[in-house]
Amino acid sequence: MGELKHMQRQRCSIFTLADPPPQDSLGDIKQVWPDDYTVVPGHDQLPCTLAVTPMGKKNEQRQADSRYVSEQLACLLDGLYPLITEQMIARVDGIAYDIKGVSQQSTLAITRLALERIV
Repeated sequence: MGELKHMQRQRCSIFTLADPPPQDSLGDIKQVWPDDYTVVPGHDQLPCTLAVTPMGKKNEQRQADSRYVSEQLACLLDGLYPLITEQMIARVDGIAYDIKGVSQQSTLAITRLALERIV
């Protein structure tokens, strides 16, 4: 695992909605990136490695009424980060991604984030 630190060239920060969540004039919770988000304490500038997922880096998503291109990546963090959830946002080297999944390696030494960004 010590060698992994030499390979982790990117930096990842994890963001969550501000507490209490900001509300618009109608009382609905706002979720505007980056205004309504704050860094999770202890989750700023974590060393990480980005990897292309089996689905490929970019692919076109088709729905009945629209089409869009999504970029799907995996982000490997050295260590166990149990506070990270799918409702949070990961910013890797200045680019924000929605977190679509969080899993830990069986030895609890690596946290894997499934990331997606609409391009």
